[in-house]
Amino acid sequence: MTTPGSPWRRRTTKWLLWAIGLLLAAALGVMLFLKTLDPLVYQRTLERELSSVLDRKVAIGSVSFDLALRPTLAVRDLRIANPPWASRPDFVTAASGEARLDLVALWKGRVELRAVRLEGVDLLLERNAQGEGNWPFGTPDRGTRRAALPDFGTMSLTDVRIGWRPGEGAVEQVRIESAEATISGGLPFRVQALADYRQTPMQLTVEANASLQAAIDGAPWRLSVGLRPKGAALALDVRLASIASLEGIEVGIVATGEHLAAWSGVLGGTLPGWGPYRLSAQARYARGSLQVDDLSLSLGGGQVAVPLVLMRKTIG
Repeated sequence: MTTPGSPWRRRTTKWLLWAIGLLLAAALGVMLFLKTLDPLVYQRTLERELSSVLDRKVAIGSVSFDLALRPTLAVRDLRIANPPWASRPDFVTAASGEARLDLVALWKGRVELRAVRLEGVDLLLERNAQGEGNWPFGTPDRGTRRAALPDFGTMSLTDVRIGWRPGEGAVEQVRIESAEATISGGLPFRVQALADYRQTPMQLTVEANASLQAAIDGAPWRLSVGLRPKGAALALDVRLASIASLEGIEVGIVATGEHLAAWSGVLGGTLPGWGPYRLSAQARYARGSLQVDDLSLSLGGGQVAVPLVLMRKTIG
């Protein structure tokens, strides 16, 4: 039996005190390291490393540190450049952002970010005349490495505007009030958001079968997309052969709700107030054409006969 004053107990207490002392010394060392770090030097290093990873120019307006128990890196005016052919200089901008630094990794000489938050994000998706999108990063066509995304874990977004330009037409845009996204190499990509499109508020959910990094690396991607404006719901089962192209994309569509008119704002036209309804279809885009199959519509519990010509419609 071990007594309170036994040598074993004294040795155990001594080792615990040594361990606590070493941990405190390590934390203090990291704090001192951050305190003596020139934010401008770190800003340039961060710009250089991110530009190398994404194969795009990355610019940061300013960098600062909050030396709390969990040190936080804050940035302002973050910009990621567009390809030269795009309609504007920046692919995406963010007014401000912050991320928690991993102290253990920092002590080992690595910079790892956790709990990333971005505010005031403006992103525009578009294609050039050859059909190339401005969203693939890295240079896989030249035989070099693809972009390797940092492991952000969970990313929080506030006040986000995502625009896309269909062909040479006007820019369409969805505004996201708030969102949380899972961007991690070991976890499937996932987004939950409160959005507004054409003055129609809705909940948005996106769940993928693999990580965003896997999609960037060229793996096929399957997405379950849910949109829920008031009184309606739309579920999309999306299969992409490659994130870099819409060629061969397959989409399963199921729309339900009390009244068709709930989609009037989203579709940009006035729909009748018929309902309740259920609409389903299978669509495929290939070689510049959209093919729609198995179109089915039921209203008020009754099935609506769909003409055979609409069962397989190709839009060139």
